[in-house]
Amino acid sequence: PDLHGHLSVVGAGGLGTWCLHTLVEGMKHAKNGDVRFLVFDKDLEIEEHNLNRQVIYGPEDVGLTKIGATRRWLEQRLPNARIETAYELIDAMAHPFEEASETGIDLDDLFAEAPVLNDIVDGTLTVEDTIAQLESTDLVIGCLDAMRPRVLANCIAAKQKVPYINGGVANFSGEYSQFTTASLVDKYGPRIAQQTTVMSCQEDGAVPLSSMVLTNAFVGAF
Repeated sequence: PDLHGHLSVVGAGGLGTWCLHTLVEGMKHAKNGDVRFLVFDKDLEIEEHNLNRQVIYGPEDVGLTKIGATRRWLEQRLPNARIETAYELIDAMAHPFEEASETGIDLDDLFAEAPVLNDIVDGTLTVEDTIAQLESTDLVIGCLDAMRPRVLANCIAAKQKVPYINGGVANFSGEYSQFTTASLVDKYGPRIAQQTTVMSCQEDGAVPLSSMVLTNAFVGAF
């Protein structure tokens, strides 16, 4: 079939690269009418230890930014698609907020003001341009390693009235959820909006169980 639409993928690490790999392998066989990608990742350097589980990168990408290498990988495989990249999903991209109801959660309490970041990485969108892209997206996929940015991605998707897909990996366990009417805050409570702890796959030079490649592959495929 013809494929049309705008997809935002937040995170291009172990989970995000498997997600993109699975999508692209299917999309290569379709007639790409008007497909657009917006990919976020704040890692400024691909390291050799990433290569065992971040499936779209190779030795030639070591030292590059993840979004730079991801853009090149997508353009090689989907030459008719339009690819945009952004450094990091930040709070400013969710403003301005609508007024909260008296009984609802005040989003201004959940998300503090953040500095506006422009042109941190060459070839990436400014915050203003990123907001414009997000306003036209059809789906947001969160492939993140901390709860706060997941909630922010979920918030932005909800404001745009588009689905948010959340994936997570820990050891041999995987989490996959689709949110259209409910949200991560409904599921876990409002305190998760302040949880910034990162689930790292790299600790003291060793690769722990949290980097299980097969788990990443399964959740990314979902």
